[in-house]
Amino acid sequence: MRVAIPTFKTQSETFDYLRANKKKLIAEKCLKPIKHDSNYGVHKVAVSKSHAQKATAPLPVVEIEDGSIEVSIIGNTYNFCDSQMDVLFAGCATKTIKENGVKGKDLIYHLKDHDTSTDDRIGYLQDIYEKDFALSDLGLNMQGNTTCLVFDSLVKKELSEKLYIQYLDKKVKQHSIGLQYVKLFMCINDPNDAEHFANWNKYFQFVINKEAITSVGYFWAVTEIKLYEVSAVLWGANEITPTLEETEKENEPTEVTQKLEEKKEPIKEVTRSEKVKSFYLSFN
Repeated sequence: MRVAIPTFKTQSETFDYLRANKKKLIAEKCLKPIKHDSNYGVHKVAVSKSHAQKATAPLPVVEIEDGSIEVSIIGNTYNFCDSQMDVLFAGCATKTIKENGVKGKDLIYHLKDHDTSTDDRIGYLQDIYEKDFALSDLGLNMQGNTTCLVFDSLVKKELSEKLYIQYLDKKVKQHSIGLQYVKLFMCINDPNDAEHFANWNKYFQFVINKEAITSVGYFWAVTEIKLYEVSAVLWGANEITPTLEETEKENEPTEVTQKLEEKKEPIKEVTRSEKVKSFYLSFN
């Protein structure tokens, strides 16, 4: 649940408020599910091991023969402080993935726009995991790595033809996760506050956008979440969304886009031997 913190004239007053209302604030933050967008992202279309194309190069629009597209989604970038001063850290999804993920109760879903009816499902999740990425691969002019929450999904035409076509045409560029906080720690940059200053020293070193925290002097370290879903969305909170593309299949891709469109011929169906593995790594 999103919780508003009053604005005070001094940082000291803010810290006093946080300490006095700590239990209440944590309870409110953990009370209800929220939507959490990736903060920095890459939209990556991979179609082949054989060669990489420039980010601006168009890919052929190919109908997969069974009406399925394999999609890998970066649903969230850890170690990034959001507008609520919340920072998710590596390992926060380990328990929920084990209990409710594909290999558990299978109760985490791939949806559209965070809507939760059975008609809003657009793919079947195949795996959920945390993976490290170089910050430079996320569009940041920085050295080092961070951890991302990745969802492998099988997008099905039979579930949502509109979203299937948008994925196939590389039009789905952003994703967001639905989650609920389970465990978090208050971190305050105050040497006179032993407990919360220790939390600050433990977690602050891993934060990517330190400048967003330094002037405020506090943040919340989220170390455990309950994950409900990942959604395809139009807009998220990210500031950078570069596109990287690679192409992969056993034979070179057939030119099927504009020529077929001009001739109004149907798109050639691909056989299993030529099958394209197409996926998106997309996050806000």
